[in-house]
Amino acid sequence: LSNVLHFQHQNDQLETLRVIRHHLVDDALLHVRVHSSKHYGGLPKDDLRFKQFFSPEDLEKVVVEAGFDVVVVQEEPEPRTAFQTAFITEWITRVHRARRAAEHELYGRIAEYLAEGPLVATWGVFRVRQ
Repeated sequence: LSNVLHFQHQNDQLETLRVIRHHLVDDALLHVRVHSSKHYGGLPKDDLRFKQFFSPEDLEKVVVEAGFDVVVVQEEPEPRTAFQTAFITEWITRVHRARRAAEHELYGRIAEYLAEGPLVATWGVFRVRQ
């Protein structure tokens, strides 16, 4: 389960995990990966898509409440690949041009993106509770 839970409120996260739990056999393993609360951008206040970024404790709490036991939970930095850097730079360029933003705004945003720290993921492996 990768990068889905942060689009949901906690009640919906629990429901999603309980539905998944219902379809798994006892002792099956579930790998969950989400954006960390240490993600370089934090939780954007103007981005209505993201409901939550997760600390290891946040992820553990919601998954355990849904009927799983913890095997391992941790955070790790994810260095940007050359493809990610090129893709995001192109995306920023297209958005700024569509908005007819000044060139200095465009280059400022690209420089800001490139200067931001690495992406950080929180992930865990959980076992279906018997």
